Amino acid sequence: MSPSLSTQTQVNPREGGGDGGDLDPPKSTAVSISPSGSVLEGSSVTLTCSSNGNPPVQHYTWYKVNGREMNTVGTGQDLTFNVTESSGSEQYYCEAQNQHGKENSTTVQLEVDYPPKNTSVFVSPSGSVLEGSSVTLTCSSNANPPVQNYTWYKVNGREMNTVGTGQHLTFNVTESSGSEQYYCEAQNEHGKENSPTVQLEVDYMPRISDSGSCNRTAAEISCSCESRGNPSPSMEWRVSGLRVTNSTDRVISEEQLGNTGLRSSLTMRHSQGDTPTLLCLSTNTVGSSSLRLLVPSPQQHSGQVQTSDETEEPTGPAQAECEHKPLSLGPPSKSGEDLYANLMVARKRKEGEERGETEAGGQNQTKTQSQAADDTLHYASVKFIKRKSNPEAAAVTNPVYDNASCDTNRKDGSSDEFDPSPAGAATE
Repeated sequence: MSPSLSTQTQVNPREGGGDGGDLDPPKSTAVSISPSGSVLEGSSVTLTCSSNGNPPVQHYTWYKVNGREMNTVGTGQDLTFNVTESSGSEQYYCEAQNQHGKENSTTVQLEVDYPPKNTSVFVSPSGSVLEGSSVTLTCSSNANPPVQNYTWYKVNGREMNTVGTGQHLTFNVTESSGSEQYYCEAQNEHGKENSPTVQLEVDYMPRISDSGSCNRTAAEISCSCESRGNPSPSMEWRVSGLRVTNSTDRVISEEQLGNTGLRSSLTMRHSQGDTPTLLCLSTNTVGSSSLRLLVPSPQQHSGQVQTSDETEEPTGPAQAECEHKPLSLGPPSKSGEDLYANLMVARKRKEGEERGETEAGGQNQTKTQSQAADDTLHYASVKFIKRKSNPEAAAVTNPVYDNASCDTNRKDGSSDEFDPSPAGAATE
């Protein structure tokens, strides 16, 4: 009987075989995401690590990569968490390991959707903007998907208006732009957000208010002038072309009106002589403006006279022209007395108009053609003087008048003093 032959085969465990099959480290390691596609911020996402290995993978480790930084964030085949905006900039991978080795998956990056955030407005050019120049406002916002609609709003006090759409808003600034505020609204399919408001810094040259005026009394001239500009303006006064400085007889006072306004007042004491030419000059770094003020004419009369209620004169500073004609002796009103009457004609003289001449005692009056009849006011003062023994001594051929103020009625009902009485006429 022939002997039987038996064979024995040795198996390399790395090549597989035996009843355990091939023994391998993890292979084809990968990460799947659920739900797939983009994930809304705040919602839950699950990452699953899969790998082929023999024996099966025994350990899973999860890593998060953010730039150059890498951190372990979990273990196990599944990693579940709530996504944030920052999750969209991070990468994840898993490491699969069995007793024969380990393998890393490729990295995956989440697609995280979120509404607009960090919405803000940038102004170009930055800093202050010169009135009349162009400025561009740009709306910036973080959002995924990117912002689809931009809307611009202008706020002025309690009023709010839509002024444009699109990421950029360009316009020419005006003085009023400096008191207005702007903001943008950014919107995508997941929501919208408003930026904080921005306010422009608009530089403009001084603007002098036409409310400036001068008043005159027997003792002084008082004038006021208001101006506003950005930067805040300075003001100065000029009298007959010369700059006025503070002194005993010329006092200047100033009052700040907010951030851009200034009121200046000038008081000239004991002013005599001809009416000066007054100029209010306001200056800042952008430019300058000036206003010429009319000063009521100085009076050469004293006493009082009543004005007619029917007379209308413009409001505001007035310039009156006064003419005086002495009357000769009239018939006595009663025995032993002579009658002296003093007639004054006062009217507002228009620019470029010549003086008219008035004859007293009922004689002819001559005026320029441009002088309307209702422009003339007639004032009379009558004094009774006892007859002197020498009538010639009582005759007043050239009466002397004291200084007095001469003004006119105005539409607002106010009136100024008007004193035409002759200094030498006094009742005995």
